[in-house]
Amino acid sequence: MADTPLTLRLPLQRDVSDYGVFLYLEIPEVARAALGIEKPTRVIGSVNGVPFDLMVQKWHALWFLYISKTTASKLGAQVGDWVDLVIARDPDPTRVSQPIELQVLLDAEPLAAERLLALTPGAQRSLAFTVSRPKREETRIQKALAILNHLLEGTIEDYLRQGRGGTRGR
Repeated sequence: MADTPLTLRLPLQRDVSDYGVFLYLEIPEVARAALGIEKPTRVIGSVNGVPFDLMVQKWHALWFLYISKTTASKLGAQVGDWVDLVIARDPDPTRVSQPIELQVLLDAEPLAAERLLALTPGAQRSLAFTVSRPKREETRIQKALAILNHLLEGTIEDYLRQGRGGTRGR
């Protein structure tokens, strides 16, 4: 398993499925072997200098990094363009970066921060996605406040079960 990042030049690809249009970078077998990736694995790095922390995923025989449309626009890349990927295994795969709108609230409310950290990394990521997904800052702040209230009231698991955290029902 390589501790040093790998640098690759890969084409940005697109797939259309029943679930929508997906942009991705296919991770070659030689790169997966060099990184010691044998199952879905969290990785860090950058694409054209834009930092990321993502999961190398597998679908049938294809190993890939999903690239969101927002990230693709930051890259200035379109389908078929070659991009520079710097990739390494995440040294702390359970760490979850929270969006600034939520992090400011957590810094002011230690009990809420403690309760958030008690959740599984997947639940933490789901909440981070819930806050970071909306385009309007006002909406992101409203979502962060709702999550903060559920953390303080001890009802965050109910909130997650109802599908309000993450992508369920979209």
